[in-house]
Amino acid sequence: MTDDLTQKLLAKSYKDTSRLAEIVRDYNSTLELRWIPDAVRGTEDVFPYCIVQNLPNGGEQAVMYLTETEVANPPGVLARLFNSDHSKHPSGAVLRRIENSERAKAIWEAAQAAEKQEEALDFWRSVWNSPKHTYRHNGVKMDV
Repeated sequence: MTDDLTQKLLAKSYKDTSRLAEIVRDYNSTLELRWIPDAVRGTEDVFPYCIVQNLPNGGEQAVMYLTETEVANPPGVLARLFNSDHSKHPSGAVLRRIENSERAKAIWEAAQAAEKQEEALDFWRSVWNSPKHTYRHNGVKMDV
């Protein structure tokens, strides 16, 4: 059985990874972030994640492989993905790479802010709709 800290870290990691997968899908609908099971990748392979492009003929092509530390830095993964997309910009443009890094960070922060705002709205909606005159959350008692 795992301790509370490990559970929180796993939950945060899963939440960030699923948000990253959603942003990758929004960027290009043919791309998706996948986890490679241990049985398929082997024990010495250090790339547990990959971004795959679904081809029009039904096939798949790996676009990039990612380590755990790379996936732990989602804006870096997004910047790398944006910079490697030569259909949207010519290769080697230094200014474009800087802009892509800034855009990746902004997209990531906007997704995090939207998710926090949705959670806060859900919380206050539940407080408002509660039939009780007091509400307790995280040890704080509120009079409604």
